[in-house]
Amino acid sequence: MHITLYDAETLVQSVFEANGVLADTARSVAHALVHAEAAGQYGHGLRRVPAYIGQARSGKVDGKARPVATRPRP
Repeated sequence: MHITLYDAETLVQSVFEANGVLADTARSVAHALVHAEAAGQYGHGLRRVPAYIGQARSGKVDGKARPVATRPRP
């Protein structure tokens, strides 16, 4: 099966959003996972999706968290 990187990112992002992850976070994580997969880094790619979804569902990670830099550095 062949899929474009854009379509893969959109699909992965929608899976994260459907499981309670904020759109911006879902987009960022989807981008990282898809591009890791495309670069041949399979251990850091799409195989992580089920584990990350499980962590979001169980509350191990907060998919609605918004990061804040409290000590910004150059």
